[in-house]
Amino acid sequence: MPIYNLKQKKIIVTRPQPQAQKLSDLIRANNGIPFCIPLIEIKPVEIKTKQIPSPDWLIFISQNAVKYGIKLCLQYPQAKIISIGNKTTQGLKAQGIKTNIQAPPPYTSETLLSLPSLQYIENNKILIIKGGKGRNVLFNTLLERKAEVQTIDVYQRLLLSPPLDFIPFEHIPFFASIITSEQILIQLNKLLMQSHLFKIKQQPLIVISLRLKEKAKKLGFKTIFIAKSANNEHLIQILASI
Repeated sequence: MPIYNLKQKKIIVTRPQPQAQKLSDLIRANNGIPFCIPLIEIKPVEIKTKQIPSPDWLIFISQNAVKYGIKLCLQYPQAKIISIGNKTTQGLKAQGIKTNIQAPPPYTSETLLSLPSLQYIENNKILIIKGGKGRNVLFNTLLERKAEVQTIDVYQRLLLSPPLDFIPFEHIPFFASIITSEQILIQLNKLLMQSHLFKIKQQPLIVISLRLKEKAKKLGFKTIFIAKSANNEHLIQILASI
């Protein structure tokens, strides 16, 4: 990726680890100053065995779904593979797994569902590999299209509540915050309200979808920008452009 000059902008990074560290390193490499405050933690869960008919498709919903659910590819070697996005596809490739279908940018359930190959899937058996407490739009829409759909959780998202008083928010001119999920957005808003750090809501907020932008507006954030996707390169790109 090209090198951008973030001009020492101070950026709040809220992604879970290890993604937060990777994004922070990239911000530094582009002359920015990251403040790493992960607001969720990803933990694997025991994969509950259940009677899943031999699926036609496995859908990996994230990089973490690949990390913790890759063994399902061995369990169902005949299944074709669907990936939610570029990084997920790369994770599958690193494990020697070929992706048959990938969602286009911004790598969401909605863009995946827009693909012609997923419009007429009646009676197809589909297994969605995901984390707990995720969105249901993919599952519900595939059911509406008369596919046989099941989900399996391979990780969970745990909310973190770091004490914000260890950072002198009132004295540091933060430039922007980065939000990559609704859970993180809600948790950030909760912590800002508890700490009376309302001025953060006046500063730029980077999100990855129109849906998140609308949610952030309702929570009182004033200046919101949408990155092309959750990929670190796209997050850096939009930080450099504002």
